Amino acid sequence: MPKQIHEDFGEKIGGAKKDLWSVRGLYTDDLDEMNEREAEKYVKKDNIWKKPDYQAMLDDGVPIGVVYYIKKVRDAVPATPRYYRVYDSEDKYYQQKQYITTVRQLQEVMEKVRNVEDAKAAFAEFYVENGYLRPVQDWNGRTAYERTRDYTHNPALTENLRYTIRITSSAQFEHDFARGAKDAQFLVPKEQKIPRGYNIRQYDGNGYSRNGDWKPDTYYVTHGHYILETNFETRDEALRWVQEYAKSRSKSGKQRFVPPQLEYINRSGPDFRNGQEITGQHYLDTFGFRGGEFGNWLNQNDRQASLNMGFEALKGLADRFRYLLCQGNKSAHRL
Repeated sequence: MPKQIHEDFGEKIGGAKKDLWSVRGLYTDDLDEMNEREAEKYVKKDNIWKKPDYQAMLDDGVPIGVVYYIKKVRDAVPATPRYYRVYDSEDKYYQQKQYITTVRQLQEVMEKVRNVEDAKAAFAEFYVENGYLRPVQDWNGRTAYERTRDYTHNPALTENLRYTIRITSSAQFEHDFARGAKDAQFLVPKEQKIPRGYNIRQYDGNGYSRNGDWKPDTYYVTHGHYILETNFETRDEALRWVQEYAKSRSKSGKQRFVPPQLEYINRSGPDFRNGQEITGQHYLDTFGFRGGEFGNWLNQNDRQASLNMGFEALKGLADRFRYLLCQGNKSAHRL
């Protein structure tokens, strides 16, 4: 039986605002229609600058090092505003607008980057033209940059972003991004990725093996400074071997989340689920709910655990309520 995939169910609660910016992204004007709680929830990078289709960029002819550069610059933006001395709700509202504006400005600059020369120009276009840095002459007569007040108090700007976006030479770009993309196996399909910490190399005849049986022009697998296996006729053969080897040694894997405070609690009472995994439809049919939504950060294991626990808790509460009514409990009638 295929694994159940859990998504929001029933009607969209409160307009399901997390869906409103699925295409165009969030703008500063959208804040005017939000209350403080909604602004706190929705003002984040992923709702403003939607994650680009990096594979489409590569397919469109953008060099992989440039695509990787764009990704690393976007990654360097804080996921949510880094507030600076918030005194009241109005001050927080102002910084949220500033965060949206700044992320939008950076997005506009990065969407024009298509080659190394564009990447070299991106730093000044974003930081200097928007007034976050001003060029000054250092004691050697070279150009340096000093931060303005707009930089210092900006909830979207970090030193990591400033360091990442600045390209000083083609050699630096080649090292940090062209080679970096290769080392990170950026955009390599999952089935073609070498497990982290391992390497596949081709033996060129320079070297020796303990048993004297190492064949030139074959492939071998390493982990750190250790050679694990040699004499693979093809790279694909070596890749399949190391993937299985790493998988057999791995003890990782997602497990269903149980909050620490519930880890040692054993539930007692009727088995309302009869061993069945609960879905959103059970909530609609059993309790008459209009709908339900999951937080974007919950994986499928966590969603299933939440559905099961919530269903059992609500069924237990309903059973207790019915019992009190049958006993003529006055507090139950007041409820």
